[in-house]
Amino acid sequence: MSNAIDTTFYAYKERPVCGSTPTVVCCVADFIHRKGYDILFEAICLYKEKHDKNIQLIIAGRGTDSDAMQSLIHQNALDGIVEARGQVDREGVRSILYHSRCLMLATRGEVQPLVLLEAMSTGIPVVSTEVVPQCERIDGGCFIGQTDNAASLCAQLYKALHQPHFNGKAISAQVADMASYDSVGKQLSQLFERVHGTFKPHQALAQ
Repeated sequence: MSNAIDTTFYAYKERPVCGSTPTVVCCVADFIHRKGYDILFEAICLYKEKHDKNIQLIIAGRGTDSDAMQSLIHQNALDGIVEARGQVDREGVRSILYHSRCLMLATRGEVQPLVLLEAMSTGIPVVSTEVVPQCERIDGGCFIGQTDNAASLCAQLYKALHQPHFNGKAISAQVADMASYDSVGKQLSQLFERVHGTFKPHQALAQ
C-alpha cells in the first residue's frame, strides 16, 4: 500500500510542447550522500554531451544552497546549468515541478520517496534507481536506472523525455487512484474490514 499524498495540491498541469522551451529537469532532495547528487550531476553532464547542451537542472532541499554544493556543481562544470534553491516549502516544490519536464532522483536508499509520486501527480515522468519500491513504478511515468550508474540514469532520462505518446494526465490519474487521501483511506478501511472479518473473539478468549 502506498503512502498518501495531497493529489489536489499537486494537481496535473499541462506543460509546453517539447522543444518550445529549454529542457528543465529537477531534483528535490536534501544534500546528503544517500540522495546521490554526485551521480545525478554525472548523469546530467552525460546528457548534456550526448543529447541536449541546453538542459537545465533545478535542485532544492536542505543544503542545496551550501558552499559544498556549489563546489560540487563547479567540479562537474555545471555552473550556469544548475540552479540551487535551498530548502523550500511545499508551494516551492510545486512551483519547481510545474516548471520541469522530469524529476530525477539518483538515490542510493529509500523506503518510499513521496516526491516521485508528487511529481507524477503534476503530470511529469520521474527517473530514479532500483531502490524505489515497486508500488511507485508506474508504467510510462517512472523510469528506473541502476544505482550509482550515471550512464544508466542518463539513458533512462532520455527515454523519459522522448516518449512519443506520453500522457501526463493519465499518469496523474493513476497516482490519484493509488495515493490520494481518499484512495489510501478506502484501502485502509477495506484492510480493517478484512482483518475484523477473520477475527473470532471466542478463539482469542480461549487462548
